[in-house]
Amino acid sequence: MHRVVDEGFRERAREGAERAVDRAVAAAEAVPDPDPSDVFDFAYETLPPRLATQREAIRDRHGDE
Repeated sequence: MHRVVDEGFRERAREGAERAVDRAVAAAEAVPDPDPSDVFDFAYETLPPRLATQREAIRDRHGDE
């Protein structure tokens, strides 16, 4: 019987998966931090007044990044 999945295959697959994860983590870590007020700017077509007040409070605290 032929073994399709041998120890060498497993090792190469594991190493390939580790490299893929390392690249994905590096790409994710390279993305700049979002502006905290983005959640308000992109979640609503028209921002309700109460949330506009909250957005301004966040901008006052964190700056208009």
